[in-house]
Amino acid sequence: MDKPVRGAILALIAVLTMLSLAACDSGGGPVIPTAAPARPTATTEAVNPHRLRPRATPTTEEIAVEDPTVEVVADQPTAEVIADEPTAEVIADEPTPDVVVEEPTAEVVADEPTPEVVVDEPTAEVVADEPTPADADVVYETYFGKQGDWSLDYPNDWQLTEDDPNTQFLEPSGEAFMQITSSAMDSTNTNEDLVKLASDQFKESFGDTYEETGQEKQNDGSYRIDFSFTLEGVKWVGQTFVEGRQSQLYMLLLATSAAEEQSDRYDAIFNHVISSYTLPDN
Repeated sequence: MDKPVRGAILALIAVLTMLSLAACDSGGGPVIPTAAPARPTATTEAVNPHRLRPRATPTTEEIAVEDPTVEVVADQPTAEVIADEPTAEVIADEPTPDVVVEEPTAEVVADEPTPEVVVDEPTAEVVADEPTPADADVVYETYFGKQGDWSLDYPNDWQLTEDDPNTQFLEPSGEAFMQITSSAMDSTNTNEDLVKLASDQFKESFGDTYEETGQEKQNDGSYRIDFSFTLEGVKWVGQTFVEGRQSQLYMLLLATSAAEEQSDRYDAIFNHVISSYTLPDN
């Protein structure tokens, strides 16, 4: 490791140690947020068969014929008595045969078939090859802090140094650096107090080359400081997460001096480390 990089790292350690001591001479609380229906299935109602009502059957009427009256002729003295001719037989009209109307056969209407729903088969989606993660070749190990009940993942080829209240992780070539500070603090401190304390301490230690690009409150109540500075001729860029939990100060610092072409790699490593970083509940 070259001398300028080592000098910058030693300066960082000194600054963070002073910050932990200042916090002890001077607690905060987070807020953590967290967060649906099916369409009704349509039913198909069958069609009932439609039946025709049969027409009424007509009735047959029988007509009676009156018997004719027989005229009686008085006997004439000389006339021959002619026997009465028999009365003509009256034949009744034969009844008209019943007209039978056939009842129509009920028309059966078949149930209309339920329309078939044809689902278009999805066109095969062409998925482009996903790019290989920038940290694909990095093997991580989980580190559990000696005090403060915290843990995080770190690249297993980085140099680990434990120097209470700080734990450092140094990339082999000296291009990147991480440090966790965990120490007791005044319980009256808020996260706002701690982020101001850290910012003031950085400005005082790194001088005119120190520049903050932002301070942003996180969902868990902690604060993130984005910054850059130059030390011993080496320019560093990084960020620090500051918060207090259970009367304990926690500060995670991640920084890199790598050239622009290496930024994706260290961004990926730092994102993994931050996502793995765990602290005790408040």
